[in-house]
Amino acid sequence: MWELAINEARKESIGVFTDGSMNEGRVGGGWHVEGVGGWKEGMRKLATVWDGETVGMRGGIQMAPEDRKILVLSDSQVAITAVRKVGKNGRARTGELKE
Repeated sequence: MWELAINEARKESIGVFTDGSMNEGRVGGGWHVEGVGGWKEGMRKLATVWDGETVGMRGGIQMAPEDRKILVLSDSQVAITAVRKVGKNGRARTGELKE
């Protein structure tokens, strides 16, 4: 099951939890990074929910310790697919992935 795979991967990794959402016409991307001594978090205002998801991923990765493996947990298949494509071909459709 996928739950067991995630739990197994988290034993060796820092968890980065991400989300993008819209509320009252405003879009945000957020992230939480597991860390020693607590959680780090951030938020930005954006144009689309898709941008929010990718910003959450990037923000969490940037805040995670560089000496640890990172496990990104996102609920957006579209954003996950976009990030994988950028990793393979270096081209992004959104400015949030070009940075």
